[in-house]
Amino acid sequence: MSVPAVFERESPGQAQPESVSVWSVLLVAAFAFCLYGATFVMFRASSRAEVFNYHAFLAEAFLGGSLSLISQPPTLLDLSQYQGKLYLYWGPMPAIVLMPLVMIFGVNWSDAWLTLALATISTTLMFVLLQRTRSLHGLSQGAIVLLTFTYGFGSPQYPLAVDGTVWFVSQLFTSVFLTSALICVLREDVSPKHIALGGLFMGMACLTRASVLGAVVWLFLYIILLSWRLTWSISTTISRVCCALAPLTLLAGGIAWYNYARFGSFLETGVSYHQADPIFAENIKRFGVFSLHYLERNFYYHYVAYPYPISQETLVGGSLFLLTPLYFAAFNSIWSPRNRLLVMLTWATCALLAIPSLLVCGTGEVQLGPRYTLDYAPFFLLLVAMGLRSIPVQVMALLAGVSFLQYFYGLFAIS
Repeated sequence: MSVPAVFERESPGQAQPESVSVWSVLLVAAFAFCLYGATFVMFRASSRAEVFNYHAFLAEAFLGGSLSLISQPPTLLDLSQYQGKLYLYWGPMPAIVLMPLVMIFGVNWSDAWLTLALATISTTLMFVLLQRTRSLHGLSQGAIVLLTFTYGFGSPQYPLAVDGTVWFVSQLFTSVFLTSALICVLREDVSPKHIALGGLFMGMACLTRASVLGAVVWLFLYIILLSWRLTWSISTTISRVCCALAPLTLLAGGIAWYNYARFGSFLETGVSYHQADPIFAENIKRFGVFSLHYLERNFYYHYVAYPYPISQETLVGGSLFLLTPLYFAAFNSIWSPRNRLLVMLTWATCALLAIPSLLVCGTGEVQLGPRYTLDYAPFFLLLVAMGLRSIPVQVMALLAGVSFLQYFYGLFAIS
């Protein structure tokens, strides 16, 4: 098996198999869990995870048949108050997934354990995705391991894994869902079932963070291009589009009802009523939650700023590329004569998914590294992989180590 022809390299005979060893997957998962766990024990120095585990409180509300919180969290920061009730403006999918856990353990537990588990799953899924797309990027097993390590421990995902909180839980759930969607559809033997699952996971990601809604565009364009290159047929194309559209339509209807039942509007998520941090409140009052006014500052802290030495600006953000220099390889994919359709579509998707985070009122702080860039990380990693063809594994190992040490030092310095 290999990636569908629309995204294959020009010499299919040289493509490497995309089969993934179960033992290698388990080994990656065990390594990730142990290293995240060790970091958690060493550096977690706050109780934010117990204070801001809002998804557990929403899961408790769902179990009690309510859309508003039935227990009041220790703080009301970033919650939405409407007609005397408390709501979350974040998507409800994490709370839905957590309902069995809350049914057993209640709400008084640290969701830092949850972020640790989600980061482990996210890293493992990225390894699977890179393995299944080897015919696309042609990386060796060692290079795939190094890129997976960089994603898990040399990118903004690393600090998210050990601190819990509603913001980080949402971010990691989104990464898990998006990567799962790509694994489902980036395969040669893609069937209606795989496309439907891809649509389901895409929808689940959107019901976690609405900022990734643009990923749905990628899915439909992928289906159209796939039909065009393989067996172009109007009926086949419509059938495939419907397979993806069915779960997305169901989830869209669900979230529209959810919003209307809470706020009397299909499009109101609660962000208009949320209790913003005072550091954002004045700007939101003047410019709104989203505005071009924030573009320059957000771009700087996502792609330009270097957060060291430690200062007051360290936790505002930091350059994606300076903290993870291996990611510069993504630009190399632009000049590749191969996979032009994939490169164009994936760069466009990354740009589309970056827009909300560049126009929102905050950079994602408090954070170490630019966590909002994780909204498009699964797509961006494909570009990085395609740009690494000509880079020696030894150089990759050096850059992976640099990324890890920078984030490790940051966690040590702020703990």
